[in-house]
Amino acid sequence: MQRREGESPEEHIARITALINKAAEAMAVALMERKRRMEARSRKIG
Repeated sequence: MQRREGESPEEHIARITALINKAAEAMAVALMERKRRMEARSRKIG
């Protein structure tokens, strides 16, 4: 990711950090949802 015009290095780092945090949060939510579905499926079978 390139720095935007007029963006300070600190702002650039903050923007990228926020994007990384959002991606990590989305991955965690997807993992929890996948676990929930697998548990629900195993309850139906068992």
